[in-house]
Amino acid sequence: MEMRINPVGIFPDTATVLKLTGAQVRKFGDGGSVIVGWHLQNKSGATLKSGGVEISGAEYTAWGTDDTYLLDLVASKVGVTVAATIPSPFIKAEPPVI
Repeated sequence: MEMRINPVGIFPDTATVLKLTGAQVRKFGDGGSVIVGWHLQNKSGATLKSGGVEISGAEYTAWGTDDTYLLDLVASKVGVTVAATIPSPFIKAEPPVI
């Protein structure tokens, strides 16, 4: 899933896209958590910065099946403001490997 974001300066360029790159559910149900990978990209699609955010506790519970909530939450944790969502299939969470 990709989102257009308000431009953010990341030396030596400007990020205009937040792209979610994957999700790994650590635990389902009560006490569940998920790690969501992300890239900040410029208008040409080059990655300027990347990382992952953990969503757990009340935030994980509030996610439910509302992917818009997840997108907004990741953007907030990364410190960017979403301007528009770019339509594409959302990443599917995979169960943890045991």
